[in-house]
Amino acid sequence: MEAVLAYTDDIRRFRRGKQYGAYFGVTPRLDESGSRRRTGHISKQGPSVVRWLIVESAWRAVRHSPALRAFHERVMHGQRQRNKIAIVATARKLLTIMRAMLMTGETFNESLVSEQAVPTRQSRECVA
Repeated sequence: MEAVLAYTDDIRRFRRGKQYGAYFGVTPRLDESGSRRRTGHISKQGPSVVRWLIVESAWRAVRHSPALRAFHERVMHGQRQRNKIAIVATARKLLTIMRAMLMTGETFNESLVSEQAVPTRQSRECVA
């Protein structure tokens, strides 16, 4: 968290969590050519040491946080080869959680993380 704080400077300059993730380079790159659009590897912009630390933190969080473990497994879709993709997505989620904590001044709350989880396809169909 301290490395993230050191590179963040003023949290209010990031209006959305996506901007915060992009600043640290954990958002996917977009390759476009004509009518083709492909999201590929992460952009790797920003400080690499923070990116490394946040990914290592994501590995630990997946082991200890039931809500983040559920998010990780949902991104994996039951496919072991998607493990690294899912861990980078979890790292990005950790960054958005850290941004929210810095904006509100609150500490980490496991129940809020599980409430903000992305709804599954089935629950979205029930709402519509």
